[in-house]
Amino acid sequence: MTVAVRDPVATMSRGLDDLRTTLSGLDDKGVTETLRDIEALSRATQSVMLDVVAEAEGRGIAVREGFGTTAGLVAAMLHLSARDFDPVGCGSSRVD
Repeated sequence: MTVAVRDPVATMSRGLDDLRTTLSGLDDKGVTETLRDIEALSRATQSVMLDVVAEAEGRGIAVREGFGTTAGLVAAMLHLSARDFDPVGCGSSRVD
């Protein structure tokens, strides 16, 4: 991982660790506000993840690394099964 990416990711990780240690000291309003804020951050994080997947797709990393598809690359990297791609069991998703 390059320094340009490592530093922000480490900062995010430290922030989450710090938040976790403060939870017991929050009042009820603080807990509910934190819940809302963390959900918003979770969605923002997912958006960045999709940007990273799109970047990998655009660069053809999966094919170059022998995975065939970006879905296959992501599945292997995140240790996902075909069921993870098709959680409702409709059979519409495929992992190469």
